[in-house]
Amino acid sequence: MVCGRGDVGAAPVTPAQGGAAATTASPAAVLPYSTDRPVLRPATSPASRSTFRCRPTEPSPCPVTAVSWLVVMGEPRRARTPARAGPSRAARAAGTARAPPRSAGRPSASATWRANSRLWSDRSRRLTYLGLWLPNGMIVGCESLYVSYAPHAAGTLFACGALGMFAGDVTVGRLLPSRVRRRLATPLLLLLAAPYLVFAAHPPLPLAALCVTLASTGFGASLVQQERLMDLTPGELAGQALGLHSSGMLTMQGVSAAAAGAVAQLASPAAGMALMAAGSVAVTLVLAAAGRRTPRPLLTPAPTAAEGSARSR
Repeated sequence: MVCGRGDVGAAPVTPAQGGAAATTASPAAVLPYSTDRPVLRPATSPASRSTFRCRPTEPSPCPVTAVSWLVVMGEPRRARTPARAGPSRAARAAGTARAPPRSAGRPSASATWRANSRLWSDRSRRLTYLGLWLPNGMIVGCESLYVSYAPHAAGTLFACGALGMFAGDVTVGRLLPSRVRRRLATPLLLLLAAPYLVFAAHPPLPLAALCVTLASTGFGASLVQQERLMDLTPGELAGQALGLHSSGMLTMQGVSAAAAGAVAQLASPAAGMALMAAGSVAVTLVLAAAGRRTPRPLLTPAPTAAEGSARSR
């Protein structure tokens, strides 16, 4: 549940995927719509990421049930075969072919450090990263207190959170047009945090479940922020940019969960959840104000799917 918050998901595959700089890549590897084009085109990546983030909730029971049945029937060795072969067979059935590496050379810590320094050097990207890491992480701190807040109904709260996140991802990633979606990062982040302020009053379970469901729709903000991050990032650093986002996001989620637990020990779980939510609101407003003072870079609009298909011919 925690690791899925703001998951990078199915990002465009670029020459820098995996952290290595694409200094020796072939010309076709850096052309966005060549025959060696990325898996996802920029115009469709928000919808694809929203689908990827929702995907694990549906198909996972099927292979688990099949493998468990084989184990119960006394065939543990045969159970390993579909578990190993299933993903590769599914990929072949979907028409996914093996692709050569998009970069040459050996990834190194120094190359990763240089790429991260380059990504962090731009103010607009820094603000986008902080918006991806801090408000999201603090709300995961709220989620970490479900069990201590309602020991006998924590599963209900987690289920409501998953439902809200599903609804938010589908709405933001697939239903909203791009011109509307790009303006919703701050409102969605405020929606992500504000309902948790109600927990300061120790609401009953039905109201708490409603607040969790409503708040979790705000996780769709990460789709908007990831789209902006890709707009601000050179193509050769796209993989590195998403890797840095994922590392920082998971780090802040862990730090926030520890901080929320410390507050809960000193006060109460409800106080910890309300305090983390208030911090998330404050950080969101500060980052929004800082973003308004930052000159907007000239962004190249992402080509449509039809344009990408025409270019790839």
